[in-house]
Amino acid sequence: MSLSTAFDEIVWKAPEKGRHSGWALLAKAGYDAYWSAWMHLLEVGYCDHASPAVNQQIKVWLGELKGTRRLRSAGRRKGHEVEHKRVRRRLKELLKWSEGLHTYVRWCNARKLTRQVTEQRVFQRIEKERHDHNILSGKAFSWSKNRIEPVLHNSQSWKPRELAVSLLSLELNCDYDTVIRKIGQYPRKKRP
Repeated sequence: MSLSTAFDEIVWKAPEKGRHSGWALLAKAGYDAYWSAWMHLLEVGYCDHASPAVNQQIKVWLGELKGTRRLRSAGRRKGHEVEHKRVRRRLKELLKWSEGLHTYVRWCNARKLTRQVTEQRVFQRIEKERHDHNILSGKAFSWSKNRIEPVLHNSQSWKPRELAVSLLSLELNCDYDTVIRKIGQYPRKKRP
């Protein structure tokens, strides 16, 4: 993972309860800087450039303008195209990785390897990769509300896309269903 990728994830990651997201902090800093730049421009451009009476009136008007600034609550932000592209790009990467893992588990199932042997071989294959702990602990397989509970050692109990979405939900710190909604939020652009 590059620093750029890590920053990209933190910006869009859902915050912990009672905290602000990276996006909210950046948006507030940008808003504050923009407001300050306008106030500075108005002060430099108009204050102390006329007679004392006019200068006094300009300072009163600028004071009133500064008083109109409201601090807004963060609220729920709208999705952004940049965020959506990043989510789709990361899902594509995770899907490719999940397909490789699924193919390997199918290979183990075809040879009728036991659960322990399959998990051991999978661990050897994915050791020190980003989601090795989520896969082996079973945390990545906790999305299902179906009759069949997905498990790593049974390739028929899960699909690569389901695993990729689950891993992405762990990265984004949100529910599986939320990621599904984020993926489907924007229609794909048709190619000419």
